Amino acid sequence: MNIISIIDFITLFIVLITSIALLKFWKRSFKFNTKIILAVLLAVNLFHSLSNFLEWSGITSALDPYEDYIQILKPLLWFVLFYAFIQETSERKLKRSEKKYREAYNRAEFYKDLFAHDISNILQGILSASQLCKLNFENLDVLKELTNLIEKQVLRGSHLVSNIHILSQLEDNELFFQAIEVCKILKDSITIVKNTYPNKNIQIQIESINEKFFVMADIFLQRVFENILTNAIIHNNNPIVEVLLKISKEQKEGVKFLKIEFIDNGNGIEYARKEEIFQRGFKKDISVSGLGLGLSLVKKIVTNYNGYIWVEDKVQGDFSKGSNFIILIPEAS
Repeated sequence: MNIISIIDFITLFIVLITSIALLKFWKRSFKFNTKIILAVLLAVNLFHSLSNFLEWSGITSALDPYEDYIQILKPLLWFVLFYAFIQETSERKLKRSEKKYREAYNRAEFYKDLFAHDISNILQGILSASQLCKLNFENLDVLKELTNLIEKQVLRGSHLVSNIHILSQLEDNELFFQAIEVCKILKDSITIVKNTYPNKNIQIQIESINEKFFVMADIFLQRVFENILTNAIIHNNNPIVEVLLKISKEQKEGVKFLKIEFIDNGNGIEYARKEEIFQRGFKKDISVSGLGLGLSLVKKIVTNYNGYIWVEDKVQGDFSKGSNFIILIPEAS
């Protein structure tokens, strides 16, 4: 057995294995034309390798008369296959690019329409309040209420701009998570929302089993907490806004999560809207009113963490008593 015979035997074995792999992945890979070229090329290689193997074995091969044609056909088929592969790869990259830019265009259009829609409502609220101020210029109590209303509308505009900016960052940047201490972020978020609404009587308590908890997250975790706390304050008609934060641990599908509950005494959310409030996105109708973009942003951030978020009634069966927003975020190992 010489080296050439060994090479022919190995080549025959490789061609057979490749043929089996091709049959296995026939439906998954490549276009039909490329498959045909690849199949013919494999058949030619199998034909050639079998001819050489028979010759090495001392068996007179009936395939010998076709050897010259095979020697010409093989490089031609390799060239055609290479060309088809390059063409198909280019087409795939082009389709991915088209899809990427189409999605980017849709997002940009959504942000534009959302901003125009919500800012228009905010400005209309400010205009109405300013007109009422002129009519009640001497009534200090009414003026105070109207100026508070104007202040709320300005804050709404500020939150809207901030949320759209963060959404665009989430779309454009690669995800990078690190161990983050939750209680510190929660306390910072509480301070921020209290300073944002100084005229509100806000009582927020943290109930936890430990003082420090670490989760895999990023700088946007604080935005999650701020948005949920802000909604608890805005959608609350009680003289005292009460929010209880409960922190515990939970295991789900073999993964260890930190469970954070935001239990408020606000207006509550009807059952039919409990899913809808998280779904405002660029495929949705921008006329949807209510909790706005904030909870869509929260949902997106938490999902990026491989976490979960949902809302329940504070008192089961009676949504009017308040809400309980529940977040699960994977613990840092």
